[in-house]
Amino acid sequence: MIKVKIQLYAWLEKFTPAGEKIFEIELQLNSTVLDLIAKLNLPAEKVTLIIINGTQQKKKAILRDGDEVKLFPLIAGG
Repeated sequence: MIKVKIQLYAWLEKFTPAGEKIFEIELQLNSTVLDLIAKLNLPAEKVTLIIINGTQQKKKAILRDGDEVKLFPLIAGG
């Protein structure tokens, strides 16, 4: 098992545990961002920006123990 820190932004914040801005979650070893999104019951197609440890990543990125993950939806249209 691994633990990652999560922070959700904009309207995704409604999926956070009550009153927590940053929270931890346990995942299986070799879990991807898609696995994390599924565990959080987020609509995968709405997560458009993924930042892991300060670097933009894709949904298929493999998570490691201690990673800090920030997930953003599309915030403004053009």
